[in-house]
Amino acid sequence: MSSLAAEFAGQDNEQEIEITQKGLRLVFISFSKIRQYAGHPFRLYTGERLSDMVESIRQNGILMPLIICRILDGGVYDDEMLSGHNRMNAGQIAGLDGAWCLIKEGLPDAEALMYVVETNMLQRSFSDLLPSEKAAVLALRYSEMFSQGKRNDILRELKALEGGGETCGSDFHRSNSRDTLGGDYDLTGRQVANYLRVNQLLDCLRLKLDARLTEYLP
Repeated sequence: MSSLAAEFAGQDNEQEIEITQKGLRLVFISFSKIRQYAGHPFRLYTGERLSDMVESIRQNGILMPLIICRILDGGVYDDEMLSGHNRMNAGQIAGLDGAWCLIKEGLPDAEALMYVVETNMLQRSFSDLLPSEKAAVLALRYSEMFSQGKRNDILRELKALEGGGETCGSDFHRSNSRDTLGGDYDLTGRQVANYLRVNQLLDCLRLKLDARLTEYLP
């Protein structure tokens, strides 16, 4: 357990309390005030993985702060989840009312999406993703809005949340070449192109594609 996480574990309060720790702004926010990221491309944990997370949270609390995008809308704050969908879901099942959150304000849409994708890819294997999830990852990293510098900034920030030191160098370098991008994921350029097309499908069609695959999974 990191020193930062240990300090927050097990704390709970209905009021919003703000602190600054290691240069990071953290606020305790009720789950009821946090809305899901619109069009979140990753499935929530289910089965044994969810059960294990629930049990861990019951014993230790939520050790890693959530990451929230705070938007001022008509004089009222709107808190949108960027990282922590599974922790919030498991925390609610475990009976918690809220969690410590890293607050980000004024994020461009492209940067917010980078938080969503990059934080999820730290926890998941690309090979285990559903087709729509792979398509979302590849579409972001192929797009002109992808910034390797910003990605490294995000990884350093996550390392600080975990209480670690400087993050190691990234093993991914953006390129507009589908062949180059595919090489990072053991895919051909044609396969990358197909995934990019999948990402442009309507939500209902992407869900059908995922459902067809899960029929054959153990």
